[in-house]
Formats: sequence, structure tokens, C-alpha cells
Amino acid sequence: DEHGFWSPVSSGKVKGYMHPGVFEYFKRQMTNHPKLRNCNGAMIGVDSLNQTVMSSLVRPFKACTLVNDCIAPKGSSRANHRQDQAILTYLAH
Repeated sequence: DEHGFWSPVSSGKVKGYMHPGVFEYFKRQMTNHPKLRNCNGAMIGVDSLNQTVMSSLVRPFKACTLVNDCIAPKGSSRANHRQDQAILTYLAH
């Protein structure tokens, strides 16, 4: 889209698929996030020439995938966290 990033929404909301450890890792409060819809981690589009989306989404996403406490916080499982989808959603919102 015009912002340099596209992802269709996925089923469910952040509250059900993003472990609170993500917010702890990024040192943020959950606030209004529980009501937000999830991005679809299986299908995304990125404008690699858009430096804003590269610096605020793509590079932080890559960095997070290399840190276990970020991508898979302690206590997370498939029942309460969707690793890449959760991080993509967090960074996109």
C-alpha cells in the first residue's frame, strides 16, 4: 500500500496470539493492542526502497528473529503465541 507495507489481516486478535513477553522485550505496555487484528505472517508485501518501512519494520523484525526472548518468549507456545506473525503484527502497529 502507500505506506510501503501490506499484509492482510489474519484470524484472531493480538490478545490471543501475542505472548506478553513480546511487550516486556520491547519495554512497552499492552494498552490497546489486545483489540487489534493480527497481520498474516504468511503473506506480506514490502517496498524495499521505502527507508521508513525498512528501518521501522524489516530490520527490527530480522533482529528480533535472532533473539529467542523476542521471537519466542519464555512461557510462549503455539497455544498463546505465533512467533513471526506476532512480531510482524507488533511492529506493524
